[in-house]
Amino acid sequence: MRSDKYFVKSYFIILLGLVVLPVLFNACEGEFKASQSFGSLDLHSTLYTQLVCPEEIAISQKTMQNNDVFATRKVQLFSQETGTSEKLNFQELEIGTELSAKVSNICIAKGDFDESLFLSPSITLSDYQYIYFKLDKTMTLKSFEAEVNANPCIVGVGKSHRYKSQALQVQDQHIGEQLSYLRAIKADGVFRLMGEENFPSLDLDEKVIVAVIDTGVDFTHEDLKENIWFDAEGVAGFNAIYQEDISDTMDEDYHGTHVAGIIAAQNNQLGIVGISPTNTLIMPIRVLAGENRGGRSFELASGIRYAVENGAHIINMSLGSVGSASDTDAVVKDAIQDAIRNGVFVVTSVGNITSTDQILDREISKTGYHLMPSIYSTEFDGMVSVGSFDSETGDFSYFSLYSPTLLEISAPGAINQDIHVYSTVPYINTKDNHQSYTYSYGTSMAAPMVAAGAAILKSVAKQKSKTLDPALVEWYILNSSDSDGHIFDYVENGRKLNVNRLYQMAHKCL
Repeated sequence: MRSDKYFVKSYFIILLGLVVLPVLFNACEGEFKASQSFGSLDLHSTLYTQLVCPEEIAISQKTMQNNDVFATRKVQLFSQETGTSEKLNFQELEIGTELSAKVSNICIAKGDFDESLFLSPSITLSDYQYIYFKLDKTMTLKSFEAEVNANPCIVGVGKSHRYKSQALQVQDQHIGEQLSYLRAIKADGVFRLMGEENFPSLDLDEKVIVAVIDTGVDFTHEDLKENIWFDAEGVAGFNAIYQEDISDTMDEDYHGTHVAGIIAAQNNQLGIVGISPTNTLIMPIRVLAGENRGGRSFELASGIRYAVENGAHIINMSLGSVGSASDTDAVVKDAIQDAIRNGVFVVTSVGNITSTDQILDREISKTGYHLMPSIYSTEFDGMVSVGSFDSETGDFSYFSLYSPTLLEISAPGAINQDIHVYSTVPYINTKDNHQSYTYSYGTSMAAPMVAAGAAILKSVAKQKSKTLDPALVEWYILNSSDSDGHIFDYVENGRKLNVNRLYQMAHKCL
């Protein structure tokens, strides 16, 4: 028996050497130095053993990549999976139905549309704008579509949906738990900035603009004010909320500021340090308002369009609207597609389940309940949806929606069930004016970690004078991730964000 055990043990060691050594010496371009260790090797990770540079692989094309959203039909009030066109033609649209439309700026200039429909008469978005309106009479879908098709000024029409943030709760605590999630995503460069010399340096100076499309951002915050993007007039971003001052992007809630801090809180010995603090500018875009934090489709689409036209490299949307199999948001989907085509990488949160949600099953599906806009990540290269795992245990978070086929990556949305993600909040939101940091949890907190990773990647590319289109950004993020067999049932290939490997891979492959 002893000899048999020895034989098995020896065989295992030989086999381990045959599997592991080629990996260590063939990562990316074939060189691997011990001083650039990616951390502990997970033998269950198929992603790690297949780590190659993107020049050597074919980037897959998702279904909607080359098809315009409104190319085949100008009116899209229901998803393509819903019934037959003949049945839908006679579906009745009630008076007061809320809709959004994409309309031509040429027609706007001619005065063909009522100015009251727009965010503001002074807004300038090239080519087209998104508007909101209600039906003034009851009519069938067929007759409504005939009216729209006869109007050359309308590019497309979709239902208007209400969006809300994907954070579940704020905790007013005062203990430092930031290190847990930084360790979980292996944000080693941040540890170096914090004085830990055993970690590699995050030496980045090429600025990348991340648009935080949310409740606004406290751009005066002590830990954010030096990392805020301003336009030529000195305005911090854009307010896309109907009939509000387009220059007022101050966060009256907390959510957008919390998201911004996770991405880019300064390395200034105050509060916290963001995951991408030295190379990122936050572009505040306010689309969610008040305590309800619910923006409409045309406001979200307009915010996306503003980000594209003003130089954002990455968009983070920690928000969503619950939809059933019959629901789609064509104008938001159109705006996302336009962003990707213009080189902008898009990150969204997959969403949470709460007692008030329509979603009864946490597993998302194209043919069941899902969250918009995150479901569109299944159709576009250059867009990812992010789920949540607990950084302390590594378990998939109990609140996060999931899908082993539709969800592509995860990051910490909580530390554990009791302690959450620590970040910046506005001074006006806190009970104590001197306390401007707090805890929150949800997939809203997971998404900006991926956005920050993308900002690091884009900054490395800029330093090397390389251009990365959104599809390649997605490829790098997914193929540098960890693969955890414990969460294969929740996210495709059990992917977890690995910032250090992403950084190292960018340096090797670009």
